[in-house]
Amino acid sequence: MQAKKTVLANQSLWATKAGLKLDAKGYFPSWEENLHRPLSGQALAAFRRGSGNELQDVENRAAKMRAAHSSSALVVNVFDYWSESADQVLSALGLPTGGRSVSFEAQFPTGLEGGPANLDVCVERADGSLVGVESKFTEWLTPKPASKEYFKPKYFPADKKVWESLGLRGAQRLAEDVHARAKHFRYLDAPQLLKHALGLATSKRAFELYYLYYDCVGREADVHQTEIQDFRRCVGEDFTFHVGTYQEAYARIREQAAESDAAYLAYLDARYFA
Repeated sequence: MQAKKTVLANQSLWATKAGLKLDAKGYFPSWEENLHRPLSGQALAAFRRGSGNELQDVENRAAKMRAAHSSSALVVNVFDYWSESADQVLSALGLPTGGRSVSFEAQFPTGLEGGPANLDVCVERADGSLVGVESKFTEWLTPKPASKEYFKPKYFPADKKVWESLGLRGAQRLAEDVHARAKHFRYLDAPQLLKHALGLATSKRAFELYYLYYDCVGREADVHQTEIQDFRRCVGEDFTFHVGTYQEAYARIREQAAESDAAYLAYLDARYFA
């Protein structure tokens, strides 16, 4: 857990230098204080519509975007700046351009009961295909218990293999193995990625799934990398699975930035990438 402690300490130090106050759990008084600039109109609407309680305090639990270590704050601090430029987002991810739109908290219903998962970012290409981005800040650094039930029974109806019915045979086998506890991912949230793949496939549109995470040095990172490769091997024939780090994305952004982007770059550099 040392890597996570280091990230949290760096966020606390940044807040202090910026003249901002955090509570004992590392939360700002408001989510607005956690952002470089106000959310764009479409991002604000998306987070209000989403089911992740990012902006609302609920049942004695602070809104998630109030946390200095918030993944949603990280993703909007980096990408909402480019929300009107899908090609810039694709370039930051190291992907070919040709984007049409960018959306946050994208939802792709699977047809199963209950609400769909929220995909952090989705870029629609001009040809209608989708690039779904799942973002992680410190979440992946917390080990996941092997005893946890990662899939609800709805994902395994008696009369249907839900992933395989959409052509995702490798994903089906992997989901079954995780559900049966025959395979366990300690740091990579493979079940969440599988759920996103199911939602994207249900849309009947060509798609790519991108796993974007904030890199850290340590033993956790080595295990994480092994699990990423294992996941890719299991689903490799089902869909294109990309992996990248925020550090790599930021380096690409800096290479293409203009002088007018100086304040944005200075904020990101001081807070996340110094």
